[in-house]
Amino acid sequence: MYVSGLLKALKEHGLLEQVLAGVSPATRAVAAAPFKQRWHPGTVTEELSFAVPRLADAQRLEDVTYEMAKRSFGPIVTPMIKVAMALTGSSPATIFSRLQEATDVAVRGLDITWLPLGPTRGEVKVGYPWPIPAEVEPVWRGTLRFAFELARTDGRVEKATLTDRTVTLPVAW
Repeated sequence: MYVSGLLKALKEHGLLEQVLAGVSPATRAVAAAPFKQRWHPGTVTEELSFAVPRLADAQRLEDVTYEMAKRSFGPIVTPMIKVAMALTGSSPATIFSRLQEATDVAVRGLDITWLPLGPTRGEVKVGYPWPIPAEVEPVWRGTLRFAFELARTDGRVEKATLTDRTVTLPVAW
């Protein structure tokens, strides 16, 4: 589902053919039949996503990720998020505190934590089991942009901090 949604978003941005031309044969094979198997290695989505800033820019990668999250995962996670917000409030913090659960439907191996730093701010920290490139920041910016939309709140992701295996994204609304 993640791969299929990403391919659709890349196509809508006019980037699919260029991205596919620069990825490995294994990733092109997955792109040709994204539902052939249930899970794909993370390298597939990384190759597809991380080609975008080389072809366009980081903002375009954020936009592609936002659209993929909204269209592919929105229908799946929105009911869960609506129940959580009905029980605990419609703050973006409700979504950020459940981001691990929502992300588990698409990506394995991440460790996502929410650290509230006040009533309208906090940090989303994403730990990876492998070294990460700087391109993960716009991917998460797009994802968190969708989270703010779900909460019907204007918000912003401030400057992220990256280490070898972690990206920390301060958020405020």
